[in-house]
Amino acid sequence: MRIVLRGTTEVVKNHLEDDEEQVTSPDILQMLALRSAELESMYDNHGAFSQYCDDGSEFATTLLKRIKFGGWVRLVYDELSQKLFVETEYESNEALTEAEIQFLAKETVGQWSDGAGAAAMDIFGETIEPYYIEIDEYDAENVKVTIV
Repeated sequence: MRIVLRGTTEVVKNHLEDDEEQVTSPDILQMLALRSAELESMYDNHGAFSQYCDDGSEFATTLLKRIKFGGWVRLVYDELSQKLFVETEYESNEALTEAEIQFLAKETVGQWSDGAGAAAMDIFGETIEPYYIEIDEYDAENVKVTIV
C-alpha cells in the first residue's frame, strides 16, 4: 500500500523582497516540477520524513514499524489545474487505519513547514533563484490523501 500526501504550494519571485510577486505561469511551474529530482537529492543530508514522524508515543512507535523507511518531498505539476504541488509518499506492507493516516498527514505537514522539508526547500530555493516555493502554510485537513 502506498500513501500519497499532496499539498498546494505558492511560488513567488524575489522572495522577501520589496518587489516579491506570486508566480502562476504554467511554464515556470512546469520548469520547477522538472527539477524535482534535484530537490529529492537534497534529502541525503536531511533524511526521510518517516524518521521524524515519532512524537514519542506508543502509537507513533507502532506505526513507524509498519511503514517502510522513506517519505521524501517531490514537486508535481498538475496540468489540469495548472498548479504546482508538493507530495510525500509512504509505503506500508499492510493497510493503515484512518487514525494512522491522519497521524502521518499531521507529522508530514510539520516536516513540510518546519523540518526536513523546509530545510531542503531552503537549499533548493538557492538553486532556483529568483523563484522560491512556499510549502509552509498547511493544515493537515487540507492535505489530499491518496491510497494506492
